[in-house]
Amino acid sequence: FLNKMDKPAADLNFSLESIRLKLKANPVLLQIPIGSGRNFTGVVDLLTNQKLVWQPSPGEDGRVFESKVLTEVDDQELLQAVSEARAALVEQVADLDDEFAELLLT
Repeated sequence: FLNKMDKPAADLNFSLESIRLKLKANPVLLQIPIGSGRNFTGVVDLLTNQKLVWQPSPGEDGRVFESKVLTEVDDQELLQAVSEARAALVEQVADLDDEFAELLLT
């Protein structure tokens, strides 16, 4: 679970590398952020391909968001990032589960 992706210096890749080095753990991403810092607007769930988008409003605490399926017409760059992150997720799961890896190979 990564928090504070809306902070000015937020950096997903730096955070993941920090987890690898400091905790000696291999983080598994289930969601990727949409933007970072002031440009952070939400996340995409890699399992469901759902965009969860928050509309910044004074006094809001993030409980209100819009959920919709990410499509090709949304954002090509984001769609590519989701595709790559999802492929990495599948690879990580295959590394942990031989039966799953067999399914991928057949």
